[in-house]
Amino acid sequence: MVLVLSLPEAVPVRETLVNMVFGVVLLSILIQGLSITPLARRLGLLSERESLTAYEVARASLRLAADVLVELSRRRKTGLASVPVLDILEAEYRQRLGEVNSRLEATRPDPHLQIQEELTQLRRRLLQFEKEKALDDRKQGMLGLEAFRQLNADIDARLLQLETNESTGALPQKTPARLSSKQVTPLAGDEGES
Repeated sequence: MVLVLSLPEAVPVRETLVNMVFGVVLLSILIQGLSITPLARRLGLLSERESLTAYEVARASLRLAADVLVELSRRRKTGLASVPVLDILEAEYRQRLGEVNSRLEATRPDPHLQIQEELTQLRRRLLQFEKEKALDDRKQGMLGLEAFRQLNADIDARLLQLETNESTGALPQKTPARLSSKQVTPLAGDEGES
């Protein structure tokens, strides 16, 4: 496109060439843009992620409906709402629970992918838990500022690695089941203890 636009105005077919090149560029962008998703689906590149997403949405909907039923039960026990209203809402959410259960069974992905997805989610939750505990330790004065920053940076790096592996589809590296004594760094004041 740039080469055609750089032609001098004196070239007699310049306008025709510019229009032709512009048309080719526009058509190739439109055709490729519109066809890449169906092609990726046909090749099976998107179906796994879509099925995992549909399964994750169904699982979250199931959890939410169950949580709402627990909340309705709590309100029933404490008398925070009238019984007829609670009966109507409970019936609606029990029906929703049944629908979501059916959808969950229909969208169940490949067991290997399901395990990988659940593993990734649990790793993410555990890393968030580590961050919360480190912050609690810092607030309670059990952890110095520099140690807190190092721990936080380590946790953030592991979270980033987890998210990067998830977006690329790579499997996370397995962590060793046991750490040797050389891999464990002693805390300040623990050097002489065994």
